[in-house]
Amino acid sequence: MYQLSPSTDFDDNPRAAKIPPDSTPFLSGHGGTSANGGPTTSSSKSHLWTLSFYSQYSDVDTSEVLRRCTSALYPRTSFLDLMEGNPDLYGPFWIATTVVMILFLTGTISQYLSRRHEKHFEYDFKLLSGAAGLIYGYTGVIPIALWGALRWFGSESANLVECWALYGYANVFWIIVALVSWSPLTALNWVIVGVGVGVSCAFLIRNLWPVLSATDRKTSQVLLVLVAVLHAGLGIAIKILFFA
Repeated sequence: MYQLSPSTDFDDNPRAAKIPPDSTPFLSGHGGTSANGGPTTSSSKSHLWTLSFYSQYSDVDTSEVLRRCTSALYPRTSFLDLMEGNPDLYGPFWIATTVVMILFLTGTISQYLSRRHEKHFEYDFKLLSGAAGLIYGYTGVIPIALWGALRWFGSESANLVECWALYGYANVFWIIVALVSWSPLTALNWVIVGVGVGVSCAFLIRNLWPVLSATDRKTSQVLLVLVAVLHAGLGIAIKILFFA
C-alpha cells in the first residue's frame, strides 16, 4: 500500500523541498554562472530551434532514469529533492511513449476478449491515436496550465520543467495499470484503475504541495482539488476508452 514518508507533513514549512525559482524563462535556455563565478557567455545560450536547447533537458543516463522511476514507485523522499535541481524531459517522454504503446496493446487484447464470438476481429488503430492524444496531451498541457496558474497567483518557486518531470514520472504507475487491466472482469478493472489513480495522485500531491502552498490558502486548496479531479478524469478516460 502506498504510504507517505513519515517526514511528509503538509503543515511543514512549504520551502522544505528544494524547488529552485523559475527565474529564467523556459524558452531562453539555461542561465547560470561560469566556472569563475561570472555570468555565462552568449555562446552558452541555446535557442528553441537548436539541438542544444533540447539536450539540456536530457542530461541524464539510463541508470538515473531508472532510479527516478523506482523512486516514483517507492517514494522515500521528496522527488524534487531527488532530482537535485536537474529535472529531465527524457525520462517523461519515453515513459509516456511506453504507456501509449502498452495501452494500445492491452486495449486491443481487451477488445479481442470481448469479441471472441465474432468470426473476424480487426485491430482498431484509433486506440493508438487515442492513447497518444490522451497521454501526451495530459502530460504536456496540464503542467503548463498548472505552472501558469501558480505564477499568476504569485508562486515564485513554480518551475515548468519540474512540473513536466513530475507528471511525466507519475505515468510510471499507468504502465502497471495498463499491464493488468485487460481482464474481462469489469469490476476488477475498475479497482485496478482506481488504485492507480489514488497512488499516482498521491505522488503528485505530495510533491506539488510545497509549490501549491506558496500561494494563499484558498488558492492552494482549489488548485489541489483541480489536480486531483483532473487526474481522476485521466483514470476514468483510460478505463472507458481502453478497458470498457
